[in-house]
Amino acid sequence: MSLFFSLKESLLRVIESVPFPQIYKIVFFTLLPLSVFAPLGITALMCLLAVVFFMEMARNFPLKYIFQENNKLVFLLGIILIFSFFSCFGSIIKGESFKNWVRIASLFLAGYVVLRGLQTTSCQKEIIKSLRAGFIVALILLFIESMTDGFILILIKQEIVELFKYNKSVSVMILLAGPVFFLSTRYLAPSHLFYFLSAPVFIVLIYVVFSLKHDASKVAVIIGSISFVILYFLSLKSRKIFLQILICFCFAGSLTIPKIYSVPIVKESAFQYCKKLSLYHRVAIWTTVRQIAFNQVKDLEGSVKHTLFGFGIESLKSDIFSRLTYTWELPSPIESSKTSPKQSEIRKMMVESMNLKHIKEALDPDKASSDQILYKYNFPFVTSKGIPSHPHNFILHILLDLGLVGLLFLFLLIELCVCGILRFNSHPVYLCMASGTLIIFLIIASISYGIWQSWWICVIWLVASLLQLLKVKPEKSQQEEIRISDENDLKFDFVL
Repeated sequence: MSLFFSLKESLLRVIESVPFPQIYKIVFFTLLPLSVFAPLGITALMCLLAVVFFMEMARNFPLKYIFQENNKLVFLLGIILIFSFFSCFGSIIKGESFKNWVRIASLFLAGYVVLRGLQTTSCQKEIIKSLRAGFIVALILLFIESMTDGFILILIKQEIVELFKYNKSVSVMILLAGPVFFLSTRYLAPSHLFYFLSAPVFIVLIYVVFSLKHDASKVAVIIGSISFVILYFLSLKSRKIFLQILICFCFAGSLTIPKIYSVPIVKESAFQYCKKLSLYHRVAIWTTVRQIAFNQVKDLEGSVKHTLFGFGIESLKSDIFSRLTYTWELPSPIESSKTSPKQSEIRKMMVESMNLKHIKEALDPDKASSDQILYKYNFPFVTSKGIPSHPHNFILHILLDLGLVGLLFLFLLIELCVCGILRFNSHPVYLCMASGTLIIFLIIASISYGIWQSWWICVIWLVASLLQLLKVKPEKSQQEEIRISDENDLKFDFVL
């Protein structure tokens, strides 16, 4: 027993010696510039933040306040993690699913600790200053890279790089632009110079978004900005209806796009106005994934169980799906060409348009793997073998991995976020900005990235944590409120 107390005292002494403000400043300043050249490093920084925030919270108040009984977010996340754990037992790749579940659960826990830590720390102003400085540095770096075709990254890697390498960084920047700006206005009492300089910063951000090769971010910025303006002039009730319609449209659209695209007039219109190969390839992926989820693929044995509970986390990485083939049609003509493009031209355009790294010049059907996307080509039809490791749509990804039940949990989680956003009703600008950020996320997640990618999970938690910080009174940290609540034997209920 004495050994336990001595270890506890030693640990407390170590925690007391940790320079929390300095660590927060360094990490939050580094976060966004790092995303420009090494976006996967966001995961490591978020895990480091989780550890530091946990240590600070352990020093300042009882840990029971990290997880509240009445917190709907904790309850729903717990249900989701429990359900996804049991779904691993029915996975088609049990071992990989369990490994990925441990990774995802760890990131969820880390993200939740960061969310709570940001609300309770007394270093909020220092954190926001550092994050704002890091945002500006990252924007300058992206601007330089867009103007010089990736000059800095070429020097680092000593090889030619494509501008799509910055897609992840651009997504992070547009998701954090609103929260960083409004947190600065709320916590730092900015001068007129700050507002004057904000205009050129946002102009540069828009330039960077539209000069780099990420169509999802371009669409997200346009729709998110329009939604911000529309929401600002609506009443609270109308805002709620507007958000509900957009969310339902997102879910319904993801599930019905394959059916809608199969209508001849829709396909002809798409061919007429859009020549990007990535669109047609992704529609083919979405169609195939939807067919798999609803047991409509002849070469794959499915069941009602898989429709309801999914194939397991990261099931697309299994050999079963790497052997599937699917055919998609190219628009004609491509880029105003009067002749059908050659197979080598299609392959080159696919590499440029779809960010594929491993397209081989000669593809043997017996040796083709999931990253060898061009299997057969007979213009205007391309037959691809092997579905990518994620379907570029978070709704279809959840549907395939966790089934209709998992999709219901995802819908409830987004609805919970909407309820949290609507609590900004006394600050309409915050409500509109948070709604616009949610819409930007829905658009990007519906077109790009895999929902289980570690860096993407961390970005989502970071954005949610910063939005939550808008609800904390700058003059009084939640750390103080928790202590008062503890003295009065009251439960402190977090907003989200």
